[in-house]
Amino acid sequence: MPMEIHWDDLQDIGEEGRGRVEERLRRLVAQHDDVLFIRIVGRTSEHHRHGGREVHITAHAKGKDITASRSGADLTLALHDAVDAFAHELRHLRERRSARPPERSPGPGDSA
Repeated sequence: MPMEIHWDDLQDIGEEGRGRVEERLRRLVAQHDDVLFIRIVGRTSEHHRHGGREVHITAHAKGKDITASRSGADLTLALHDAVDAFAHELRHLRERRSARPPERSPGPGDSA
């Protein structure tokens, strides 16, 4: 099943910019099948009343939600920074999962 990317309130980002972001996100998840969908939301920041913009990225990765948010005066810069933060969070999740294999409960026929 291909990963879905949903964009909300980011009309200021052109098709070319969206294409670059989507390509980067797809490369991040290409070797794994853990990310099911990504939602990218932009809005005016409540913390910066002088034109600040926030970008929130939320992804569902098989049992775990990953979120990353960044703000900045420029929407494109906030989006770039949010994608960087998302990449960091995704790497961190995968490192934790590989360092601690999931525990398996004994099934029928397994000796205790």
